[in-house]
Amino acid sequence: MCGIAGFILGKPEMERQQLQGQLQAQLDQLRHRGPDGQGIWLDERWGLAIGHRLLNIMDSGPGAAQPGQSSSGRYTWAFNGEIYNFRELRARLETLGHRFQATGDSEVLGASLEEWDITETLEKLDGMYALTVWDAQLGRLHLVSDRMGEKPLYWSLAGGDLVFASELRGLEVYPKIPSSVNQAALGQFLRYGCIPAPHCILEGVQKLLPATLLTYEARTRRLTQKRYWAASPSLSTQASQEQVESFHSLLKSQLSQRCRAAVPVGVFLSGGVDSSLVAALAQAELSRPLPTFSIGFEHSGLDEAPFARKVARFLGCQHHEDYLSGSKAADISARLGHLYDEPFADSSQIATHHVACLARSQVGVVLTGDGGDELFLGYSRYEATLSRWRTQLRASSWSGRSLHTLAGWLVWLLQASRAVRLPWLRKVARALPERFPAAKPLDLVRLYRHQTTLGFIEPAEVLAQLPPPEPPFYEILPDTDLARLLGLWDLGHYLPNDILVKVDRATMAVGLEARAPFLSRSVVEAALALPPYPGTGKRVLKGLLQRYLPASLFERPKQGFSVPLGDWLRGPMKAWAEELLLCRCGYLKSGVVENLWRRHLAGEELDHAIWVMLMFRQWLRVRNRL
Repeated sequence: MCGIAGFILGKPEMERQQLQGQLQAQLDQLRHRGPDGQGIWLDERWGLAIGHRLLNIMDSGPGAAQPGQSSSGRYTWAFNGEIYNFRELRARLETLGHRFQATGDSEVLGASLEEWDITETLEKLDGMYALTVWDAQLGRLHLVSDRMGEKPLYWSLAGGDLVFASELRGLEVYPKIPSSVNQAALGQFLRYGCIPAPHCILEGVQKLLPATLLTYEARTRRLTQKRYWAASPSLSTQASQEQVESFHSLLKSQLSQRCRAAVPVGVFLSGGVDSSLVAALAQAELSRPLPTFSIGFEHSGLDEAPFARKVARFLGCQHHEDYLSGSKAADISARLGHLYDEPFADSSQIATHHVACLARSQVGVVLTGDGGDELFLGYSRYEATLSRWRTQLRASSWSGRSLHTLAGWLVWLLQASRAVRLPWLRKVARALPERFPAAKPLDLVRLYRHQTTLGFIEPAEVLAQLPPPEPPFYEILPDTDLARLLGLWDLGHYLPNDILVKVDRATMAVGLEARAPFLSRSVVEAALALPPYPGTGKRVLKGLLQRYLPASLFERPKQGFSVPLGDWLRGPMKAWAEELLLCRCGYLKSGVVENLWRRHLAGEELDHAIWVMLMFRQWLRVRNRL
């Protein structure tokens, strides 16, 4: 786990000292991601610079340093993250004649590139990574994101130069990066509380989408992107016992890989199904009490700490908990503009950072249950959205659906009769279903997107300038079960753009590595091969968890990782929030902002709308734009 940065010049006209100075400026911005050291690799012939900040979790030995270079000198690489199946790859490569000096994953990556090239290597890797690879033989620079989007990578073609970094701050110090705000991305932020990849708050900057290989041809300056993997759900309707047992064994093996580290490993434990199953499997893997960490709140309706405490006690874990008061939350909130270098407004970011600080005092790696809800349809909003969609379909499309059904019967009658031999009747038979189509799954996705804006703000209501049309999202729309379709949408959007951003920035800010066993490639593919079971509360996971815990410890309505934000904004955060909201900002309509704030203070629950405006204004202030 670390940070990477670098660039390749469109015209290689910098001297070595200039290349190093510019790269060092980028790496200095990523020191928090890798406080244990750094590495730099330069090639003046190409105007190429690759840098790496180190957080020492596992790798050691003379071949572990990054940027690394393959045995032939063809490949140079650096990456942020972990390759979990490196031991299995290493054993296979040794049978092919490769020899290793280091004990970790870095050197294995170089040997894989030598043996199989970039495309086949990506097919074999299982891990979380943002990766850059320079192929000196072909003059190509590759940027790669992991399959689920766990690790971030920002990039830009700035003045003809390709520039990249693990965080936006690593690009902002590059002199050719524009500083203007992307109005379309700002509109998305106000609506969703995050900015979906590939878009970015700065004009001309993008985030690499999950499972993407970007290739820059240095000789021609040609840039191409392609996806190297996509989630593929099964249409099965019944899970066999053999499938369940196979999934259980697979999850255990993948969790075992994620427990490999030279530092202590713990678990973020909420007491819910996903984190409790991760904790149970991890405790079974370890020969000592597993450190677990949870956060509680004074607001009893949101406090999950008692549930986590009971689970940890039953499993025999070494449990740590802390209560997040309003005053602590206010202190953290004042620093969020520094922790998140792009506007981000999932208010649970406060608690996530606090529990990361708690965990970092005891461990260097923490396991999470992220991905369980998306893979096993654990959010209550799935069934709620389907119910609302069916109601709207009945109410608004009765005539259209009736005509579609009538057209279907008429087609059947025409085909069953001899009259269908007439050419004009054949044309009628083909045209009727097209004239009266049934509702499409895309309508459902649009409804779900509206349902998941979490009460933020419609951009046109608050932006000083009318926002441009919203850029298209990265869509996953396979021909599959409608409930599974919503889960896939979350896997491609909500998970990488919200959940994983929140966890990455919160943990990296304190030098803590977070690992998500549910996001292993093989676990994802196995989970998607199981029936979706919407509205049944994650049947498969609960069945597995009952082998480790009594159902009474986890059977309860899903609560979610929420904070009492509304009360905090009217209490300990009020002075900080008011000062930010009432100062003048050229991007937002001041009158609308002030009205929303007054209404919230008067008792309306507008905390999500207030929070998204606060996080944008704080982002501006950190950059001296407010």
